[in-house]
This record gives sequence, C-alpha cells and structure tokens, in this order.
Amino acid sequence: MKPHTTTAPHDDRARTLIEAVMRNGDSIAAEYPTLFGPLPTGELVTLEHEGDLRAACAIQARDLVAGPARVRVGLIGSVVTDPAYHNQGFGTRLLEKAQEALRDLGCSFALLWADERGFYARRGWTEISCERDFIVTPDLALDLPESTGCRPLEEGDVERVHALYRTHERRAERTPEETRALLGCPAMSVLVHETDGVVDAYACLGRGRDLPNVIHEWGGAADGVLRLVRAHVERRTAARVEDELYVMAPGVHGEVQGRLALAGVPSAYGVLGMGKVLDAGLLAGIVANLLGEPGTVRSRVTGPAGDEVEFRGPRGVALVSTADLIAIALAPRGERGAARELAARVGGDASSLPLNPFVWGLDSI
Repeated sequence: MKPHTTTAPHDDRARTLIEAVMRNGDSIAAEYPTLFGPLPTGELVTLEHEGDLRAACAIQARDLVAGPARVRVGLIGSVVTDPAYHNQGFGTRLLEKAQEALRDLGCSFALLWADERGFYARRGWTEISCERDFIVTPDLALDLPESTGCRPLEEGDVERVHALYRTHERRAERTPEETRALLGCPAMSVLVHETDGVVDAYACLGRGRDLPNVIHEWGGAADGVLRLVRAHVERRTAARVEDELYVMAPGVHGEVQGRLALAGVPSAYGVLGMGKVLDAGLLAGIVANLLGEPGTVRSRVTGPAGDEVEFRGPRGVALVSTADLIAIALAPRGERGAARELAARVGGDASSLPLNPFVWGLDSI
C-alpha cells in the first residue's frame, strides 16, 4: 500500500505525534494558538502508511509586508517522523505534500526553521533573507536608557500593542485576534513602556520552550524599546538569571538596531531561515514590479521544465534559474549582487531588492 497524505485544521493523532517527538509527550497547543487554538489559521499535514501515521507537520499561509512589496509565504513547522520509521523517505514525501498544499494556497515560496539543515539542503532548500541578533549582557545593559516607564503587559494594552506591531515595515500580517492569542503564549514575559500614560513600545521575551533567552518581538518608539531591553535584563538579574539576552531584529537598518550598536552591543548577521520557491511565476512577478514602473520590466516562466524565468526590460533580456531567483528576491543576509546584476542586464532599479522579508518570533510555527 502506498503512503498517502492528508491536510486538516485539527488532527489529534498528528498533534500527539508532534508532541511525542518534540516535547516528550507534553502539550504543545498553548505555544501555537494559531495552529491549535479555537480559530486556527494553519493546518496539519499527515502521511499515513498501512493505516498508521508515519509523519506530520504544520503549515500556515501568511501575507508578508516587505517594504514596498507584499508576498505570500508558506510557513512549515513541527516536521516530525515517527522514530521507528526514520530513513524510509516519509519525511521527504511529507514535505512534498506540504509544499503542494501551500502552493494551492497561493504561496510564492516556503519558509522553515531547521535544526537539521543538511536534510533540507539535500531536498532543494536554501538559506534565505536576513536577521540581525544582538547579544546583551547585564553590564552592557547599563549603557541603555534607564528602565523607567516599563511595566508588564495588561489586558487593556493588547489593542495598542497590535497597532505598534503594524508599524513595522517588515512583518507578517495578522489580525488583532491573532495578536491577542499569541501574546498569551506560555513562558513569555511581555513588557510595555509608557510615556505620559500612553503605551509607546513593547517587547516580548521567551515563548514556551522556544526562544527562552530571546526578545523575539518588539515594536514602537526606539527609546521605549531600549528601556524595555534593559528592564528585561534587570528582571532576569533580579531572578538570578545571568545568561546573555539576545535581541532579534530584521537585518535591514533601523533606529533600534543603530542605537544598540552605538551602545556597544555586539551583533551578528544571520539568515531568516531556509526557503524554497513554490511558484516561480508569482515571485518573479513581484521582482519585475520592483525593478521599474508597472510594465517596464516583465517576467515569464520558461524552460523545458518550467525551471527558468525570463525577465525582459528596456535594456535587454535575462534568463535566470530558480536558484538565481532566490538570490535575487530572497538573498541570504541581504546580499544585493544578484539583484544588481539583473537590474543592469534588463535596465531596472534594484534599490528595493532583495525583499528581505522578516517573520517575528510570535509568528513562527
């Protein structure tokens, strides 16, 4: 009997398998309310063989704001195979089904966060986009603005926090209800900063068993965010937690990133995750629109296997492979060489490329 896959908003067997492999049987539902909550926006993909569940994962389609562009991404997470059936191809077939389902949802590329990068690299996944991580020690926190005006999140702050989140130029679109649910994730400390009685910044530290030492989402006034970083460090120090604290940020420049750097806080540029093109035509169309005024640069999928994209502009024509398309649109660490080369060949402007999309920690699955 051949393995077969299914997708469903809720699947208790799939959740049980995910919890057994990832959490030693402990519940995972509260950590991912957009997957397992009362109004899920994601689905579970399962692979069965001979009547038994062999592998499962979660998927979710998200619309990303990436500067001037909008792009639909398919998130894949919690990829597990029953340990008794490793190395039998079930994980590969599960990923193929997940990609197919996300393609049907109109996603131009898929994104996941991998512990075993080699497994995904061998299946055509590659590093994409950019993230900058700052390392804040207790002594460095003393060089940040004093933590006055900081306090824990209250129920009445959620609407304001959602509005501050939406000021980010790079983010996943989410509803106020999703923000409210995500802010209730376990083992997370959310602080807000007030100026004249108005919440003007927030910062989230930790999330379930993920990101325990990471401020993985923040927003609002830069001064308020920096005060919140210091407040989180001080609260940890008071609790006798001396570990370094990490602040996750988009790789593109911003005031918070600049002021942390000026304060002497070290940082490292990395990648957002691993990605794979799902619909080259959709992604190429976004690139073409960013290269010039509407209609100036055009794109179409071509090649014997539909594995090339033709860009045609006022200066000429360029053929790029799917791998080249990733380097142009979703370049790791924000590298701009491939985008500039394409712009020079077709006669366009690469200033808005690569897209540098970013997914904050609350939206990871």
